[in-house]
Amino acid sequence: MGLKQFTDAKVFQARILPILGENEVVHNLILGIASRLVDLPDVHAGPVYMAVVEQGGMLRLAGLMTPPRDLLFAAVGQPDVEDVRLIIQSLLDGGWQVPGVNAAEAAAGMFARVWGAMSGMAYEIEMSLRLFDLREVIPPRPATGRLRLAGADDLDLAVAWTNAFETEIMGKGHEDTVRKLTAHRIDAGDVYLWEDEVPVSMAVAVRKSAHGATVGGVYTPPELRGKGYASCCVAGLSQAQLDAGKDYCALFTDLANPTSNHIYQMIGYRPVCDFKHYVFKERD
Repeated sequence: MGLKQFTDAKVFQARILPILGENEVVHNLILGIASRLVDLPDVHAGPVYMAVVEQGGMLRLAGLMTPPRDLLFAAVGQPDVEDVRLIIQSLLDGGWQVPGVNAAEAAAGMFARVWGAMSGMAYEIEMSLRLFDLREVIPPRPATGRLRLAGADDLDLAVAWTNAFETEIMGKGHEDTVRKLTAHRIDAGDVYLWEDEVPVSMAVAVRKSAHGATVGGVYTPPELRGKGYASCCVAGLSQAQLDAGKDYCALFTDLANPTSNHIYQMIGYRPVCDFKHYVFKERD
């Protein structure tokens, strides 16, 4: 059993993709960010943590962190505590600041407990998430307006709404990377707006893989909510991805928000598994 760290995103992606790609839906987050590092190396400034734990040449764990964002953590099968210790020791030895971890429930819980024991830091659940996938869109109740792709003239609005979304969901935005990434997504045709005379809702294909697309950045200003705009926007984006040849669409919801969990299931999204997002803090 051994740990390998990487400085080349292409090499890291090549190591994790064959195994994690076998369960692409569940591992869409770490696979998608690894792909972004390869395709858009200028989006994330500064060092990136990339590591795997192997045994007999077989991948067992993978970790990826683009500071100041949280660690993404994936296990092949049931996580093993000794494997987790290897990842954590490498983070501690490297002096990495780990604000939190986001992973499937069992892996996230084990990482948080072992991190607490080895680092001396406290941990708490920031968010309980549910991963959904969709293979066929159920048309929602029509809302007034229409779906359209965002263009270059929509960049400022899309950046503002992305920062508002991240602040609402995570308590903070990441303005340093949002503009570059949003501009790329608009150029790639991945940002969709629902327009009712003016833009009223947004949804984004935030990550794409060989077989699927992950939907995120779903935002409607508070004063415009409850009109069906987000449902129609997400349904339209999802159908566009399927029409383009993707086998599935995926998305995450906050389990504390029953409204979003309900509306996505109404348009065809079905639960896959639960994730946990833990944050780490100094002990009192």
